[in-house]
Amino acid sequence: MVTPASVRKVQVSQSPYLDAFYLHHTPRFTIDSGATANLISKSMVDTLGVTMTRSSKPAGQANGISKRKVIGETKFTLSRGEYSLHFEGLVVEILDVPILAGTPFMETNDLHIRLARHSFSLWFFASLPQRYHSSSGCTACSRTDNNSLAR
Repeated sequence: MVTPASVRKVQVSQSPYLDAFYLHHTPRFTIDSGATANLISKSMVDTLGVTMTRSSKPAGQANGISKRKVIGETKFTLSRGEYSLHFEGLVVEILDVPILAGTPFMETNDLHIRLARHSFSLWFFASLPQRYHSSSGCTACSRTDNNSLAR
């Protein structure tokens, strides 16, 4: 027996993201803890004016079959408040988000996500929990001092 689509309730949530600053730009990083590489679109590379070098590294999709056309590599440092964030990734022609920050970005910047709390932490010398936008209506990123976020 097939259940009608109106009865099925599959939960869909927006991926967490992080806004940071690079010169006078505010690029949005979509955080993807399942991505094994960091990716940035060629149009975002052009917008930011960052240097792109040649690359021979491939970038595949989660299905293990489809490949993305890699046209280069880039690396640059951004800021978020008083903290520096380092991005090193593959440049691709087509990407559904401007910047996809995968596990290498999370590891390099010691970024931890708490999806149930709609927050992330950047661990330097102290935690910096942040809100991220989600389908539940959290819209502003704000620093908190007590490691908890108001709903």
